Amino acid sequence: MKKIIIFLLLVLVGLYGFNTYQRIQRFNVKNYSYQPIDIPVGSEERLIKQYHIAIEELNGDVISQWSFHNIDVRNPKDDTEITKNAVDTYRKKLGYVKYLEARLKEAATAVIASGKVKVIQENNNAVRDIFKQSKRELRLGDKGVLVFEIQRILNKKGASIKQDGLFKEETFQALKDFESKEGLYVDGKLDFLTLEYLLR
Repeated sequence: MKKIIIFLLLVLVGLYGFNTYQRIQRFNVKNYSYQPIDIPVGSEERLIKQYHIAIEELNGDVISQWSFHNIDVRNPKDDTEITKNAVDTYRKKLGYVKYLEARLKEAATAVIASGKVKVIQENNNAVRDIFKQSKRELRLGDKGVLVFEIQRILNKKGASIKQDGLFKEETFQALKDFESKEGLYVDGKLDFLTLEYLLR
């Protein structure tokens, strides 16, 4: 009988110890800390600094509420005024972290977009240079790299023509449709004005 009682006591102590371990384990650094996102390339240094400070404050708040007040702000057990205030503070800090993450992602998107704009602008300038070198407007029967680029641009503007560098009837008609839609003189020829409208 004595052995059974000792065994049961050991089981109870083991269960209590395991529950305590699990409760404390939740608040080790790996489990409680908010993990930052990968900082996008081209992010502003000031924004990165604010973001890391905000995460440190958030993580510090979580562990200090647990250590000093035994309040789990992420999953509170009671509904007291102190707990409500602690949870409210945590949510505000988490919201600020999420806001900064959104700003960092927007900044990365803007960097990518500006890179694309630069590439497009450089490409448009190349098309203008080729047009200037041709020293005349493009018309039915012409061929070459400029025709190829104009076909590509027309397709981007909604046409559906073969991109082969040959100014044939379908390119002629697509150019006329574009001129008509833009309110330009409809002749199916690529002059300087039509080119500028195409490159917008």
